[in-house]
Amino acid sequence: MNPTSPVCRECGKEPTMLRGDGRVVNGRCNACMGRLLRAGKSRILNSAVRIRFLEEPDLLEQLRHLARSEYRTLEAQILYTLRKGLEEDSTE
Repeated sequence: MNPTSPVCRECGKEPTMLRGDGRVVNGRCNACMGRLLRAGKSRILNSAVRIRFLEEPDLLEQLRHLARSEYRTLEAQILYTLRKGLEEDSTE
């Protein structure tokens, strides 16, 4: 451990991550940064929603057609359509 290295602002024990030129990256050590990244990934994974179109196959096909014509992925098209519908509802 370099005695002049700043200490992690999370744990206060380990030296912070440093760039090649010696500048502090984000004020955290490797272990604490890893924990933060894993926690963030967990939150993202927990926000996923599965939509089943078994009872609405025509709706799925419409979304696929729109996605192709607007050069979007199916997922992006579903999000766009939901957002657009919610914005229209809020202006009424």
